[in-house]
Amino acid sequence: MAEARDTFHALLRDHEKIHRAVEEIEGGVATTTSSEDPAIAKTIRVHVRQMQARVATGDRLRHWDPLFVAVFKHHDEIAMAIKDVPGGVVVRETSQNPDVATLIRAHARAVSEFAQRGFERAHEASLLPEGYPAPKIDSTTH
Repeated sequence: MAEARDTFHALLRDHEKIHRAVEEIEGGVATTTSSEDPAIAKTIRVHVRQMQARVATGDRLRHWDPLFVAVFKHHDEIAMAIKDVPGGVVVRETSQNPDVATLIRAHARAVSEFAQRGFERAHEASLLPEGYPAPKIDSTTH
């Protein structure tokens, strides 16, 4: 967990050097995250694979953030495919469940906000899609 946290913090610290594009596709999103800085590009690749492993196993994070709680509640309905590209990665994140696809899109927006605003944004909760029921937050892990 500490390694994943340190990787995430490194990206937040260097957020101004990160470029992100999100394309809505059937069932979710295709995102491109990159940097001209080779060290940051490597950190992006490491972080994305760390998050893929967490989603695969349901190893939650941001236990206090309603959007992340909702996403991890449905981790077993999310498919992620990662492709390394010059300077970073392209990630296809999809679900057969339309409600989960909506969560995936909201998560992609939140990640783009992290890339835009760094630590300032990371300290804020993420918005759930309009009309999505708020999940139960485990306040003991915050």
